[in-house]
Amino acid sequence: MTAIEYVERSHKDVVLSNAARSGQFTTDPYIAAKKLKSLLYMPILNQGKLIGILYLENNLTVGAFTPARLKVLRLLSSQAAISLENALLYANLEQKLAERTQELNEKNEDLSETLSELKRTQTQLIQTEKMSGLGQMVAGVAHEINNPISFIYGNVDHASDYIQDLLNLIDLYQEHYPEPVEEIQEEIEDLDLEFVTEDLGKLLKSMKVGADASAILSCLCGVSRACMKLA
Repeated sequence: MTAIEYVERSHKDVVLSNAARSGQFTTDPYIAAKKLKSLLYMPILNQGKLIGILYLENNLTVGAFTPARLKVLRLLSSQAAISLENALLYANLEQKLAERTQELNEKNEDLSETLSELKRTQTQLIQTEKMSGLGQMVAGVAHEINNPISFIYGNVDHASDYIQDLLNLIDLYQEHYPEPVEEIQEEIEDLDLEFVTEDLGKLLKSMKVGADASAILSCLCGVSRACMKLA
């Protein structure tokens, strides 16, 4: 067992006046190699706990570590023990503080990500609500448009047929009665029968086109409503 191992296990001083020539540690590899004379190993203790080992050597003088010097060294050793313990506590506190700071930073990052996710979810919910409201409005408009348009679309062909029959009847009257009475002639001139006859056909065609476009719009509104539901 080396001298330093002995001090570490026993917590006792090792004071050698001529270490290389006398004592139980003459075979210590370090002592033998250095041919040491005066040597001191002193444990640094705090409340019975080994904090460190004070090591001093003197290769010039035998018996360098006198009782008076040992007393001073023990006093210094006790002060060093307190300082070392405080340094260790401070280092440990710094480590714990760093760990706690890291933990708080990670929690802050997690909280920031959670808040960002909540904001995105809120935005999506608001957008979904807006789209739902728009879908309901579109459905209401489509319903209001669809009813009269369906009525017009279903009857415009019949109206066209009826009007054509009336126009044919007028042509037949004009063919058989080319010279109407004066009152009828004045009414024909005031009415501008030729213009009305020509324009009425165009008007019916426009109504037909408008009804077709409205039917397409109603269909698109239905598709849009279905898409809103799926969203």
